Amino acid sequence: MTRKYLFVCSFVLLALVTSRYFFSQKQIVTSFSPVVVSPPTNRIDVLSLSKDDYEKIQKGKYNAVFITKKDGAKKQVHYNDKALLSLALSPSQKQAAFFYLPNDQSSEELSFILLSLESGMTRQVYYTFLSDMGSGIHWLGNNHLFFLSHCGTACQGITLLDIRSGKTKSGVLTYPSFPNQPAKTHFKDWFGQELVINGLVKDVSSATESNLHYFIFILEDDAGNFLGEKKFQFMEAKADKLLL
Repeated sequence: MTRKYLFVCSFVLLALVTSRYFFSQKQIVTSFSPVVVSPPTNRIDVLSLSKDDYEKIQKGKYNAVFITKKDGAKKQVHYNDKALLSLALSPSQKQAAFFYLPNDQSSEELSFILLSLESGMTRQVYYTFLSDMGSGIHWLGNNHLFFLSHCGTACQGITLLDIRSGKTKSGVLTYPSFPNQPAKTHFKDWFGQELVINGLVKDVSSATESNLHYFIFILEDDAGNFLGEKKFQFMEAKADKLLL
């Protein structure tokens, strides 16, 4: 009787353990099943932007690009389901340029993309690394972009990119190395000319006026106080000889 009782108990225990094992295995498999997630409502694809949307571009935290729609909704701009880090419309309003991180396995690889607003076609025009970047991208005319880049202590590179050839040329902004030196910026441009500017370059921008294109330095003193802007005309014909 005792042997029979022990046999029955052993069988029941084995059945319980086995069933629990298979049940837990099923739960593990289910928890790692693929899940389809709908795109967040606060995103918008760069390919769907209208020309009017480009007037509402805003820079968010960590250089994220946002636009505010007519209904007041703020949306982050994406491309291929990846956030843009800079976006700019050309003076002709026929094309836009942006850069983003295309590789899920890397937080450094940076791709510059040109978007035709007429055809909706895109193409890569430049490739670099995020750690090299010092600003967003800005248009100079309809064939060139420029941006700040890192070059070392007390200096910044200022890179000119021809979107047709993909060629670049770098200028240099040099700052005082010691606190007691005057707050001046030494600027060596893309054509080898050198200038001294009163103030330190905090940021850059560009503008087109009467079909002339300008790059702009936003200046501050050594205490961080705004000093104004310094505007330079871009010599496009010179750049074409240099980069085409």
